[in-house]
Amino acid sequence: MMRSNLPNMASKAPSSLVRGALGALLACALNCPPLLPLLLLLLLLVQFAALNDCSMAPGIGQVEELGDLPRWINGTAFEEVTGGIDIMWSYYSTEGRSPKVRSCRERSAYLHSLKYDYVSNEFTMHGGGTNMVETHVCPQTVNVVTLRDPDSRLISHVHYILARIQKRLGKLKASNDDDDDGEDDNGGEGFGGTVGGRGGSGEDISQSEMFRSLFCQGNITMWEQMAPTVVDNYITRSFIGERAFHTSVGSIGLHHLDVARRVLLHFDLVLDMDAGSDATDFVLRQGLGWSVNMSQIHARSSWSVYSKLNYNASECQNDGLLRELQARQGPDRQLYRFGRALAFLDFLHLVMAHKLGLQPVLDISSFRRVASAGFYSRALSESGGGGGSGSGGGRVSGGGCGLIGAIQVKKRHLHKR
Repeated sequence: MMRSNLPNMASKAPSSLVRGALGALLACALNCPPLLPLLLLLLLLVQFAALNDCSMAPGIGQVEELGDLPRWINGTAFEEVTGGIDIMWSYYSTEGRSPKVRSCRERSAYLHSLKYDYVSNEFTMHGGGTNMVETHVCPQTVNVVTLRDPDSRLISHVHYILARIQKRLGKLKASNDDDDDGEDDNGGEGFGGTVGGRGGSGEDISQSEMFRSLFCQGNITMWEQMAPTVVDNYITRSFIGERAFHTSVGSIGLHHLDVARRVLLHFDLVLDMDAGSDATDFVLRQGLGWSVNMSQIHARSSWSVYSKLNYNASECQNDGLLRELQARQGPDRQLYRFGRALAFLDFLHLVMAHKLGLQPVLDISSFRRVASAGFYSRALSESGGGGGSGSGGGRVSGGGCGLIGAIQVKKRHLHKR
């Protein structure tokens, strides 16, 4: 299914099928029990939370104790390539998560103890330490995922890493050693001396030459060793759990894809980042009550990172490498097509809810009253403008982070009839 065809699916389908699908979605919009617990889990990068007053850890909302940090780089391989230099994101060899907060209940309790209502995850989904079929989302959270075209993801991901590597290989100075998230590449420790122990007045030139000779020559074997998950169906790996995430390069197949599809079905909201800013803005506003739009999200865009790190992608294109790697992303392409269909259904569902006058809740006390009585649709249909901004005609907002921060209703109330 080509992505350009997806928005036209409804118009090309038989009218009876369209009516049946719309009827099912309408029934769900009016009668399905809501899934609005306190915490929001966001897989992959989205910067909306911070701008919607969510309570979260510094940076992009990652809590180190949860073990959700990215496992992009094989630190051992990187040190071998560079002669002993270390780098951030080098957790690849660390399988699994911390035993202290492994279960969903433990994660939820820990985050509540920190008073966080938002957390982001750049590793993989939970569980699957023994068998990937045990991989799951946590029902204690609202689970939202962003998806993008696998080819674009690969190019962007590789150049994002290259920009950081170039900086890491350069001479680090105290005046400009901060990352865009406020943390150093080395956990706050400066890198003294010169690359590979070389010194003298030519150190900057040798560092530049080292970067180009190691990372801009299309060495596919090196990339497979240094960043195996990044170059081999990274999207699929993000859904298949802690053990299968480390599947060897070239071994991701249909059985992994089946698990990834099943897990993706359990997300509460799927965002297609290639659907356009208008669609994304609408889904976040109508689905989560977030008022920030895509034009305000730029903290980790490629342009901002390249500009800050003085990286020129055209000088390290690796075109042949990227073409060969793109040809290997078959499972990711299939998963992305599936995810785009889910995102379109989410969009259709929310459009119908909007047309019915159902709006995100702003008044927490009103929501508690009607949710306890089992009338969720009444809570949604109460008047009030905006999402999470407290601008609804003088009504008091329930808190930051849109619906996530506002709703404090116990789950038994949400499912009560």
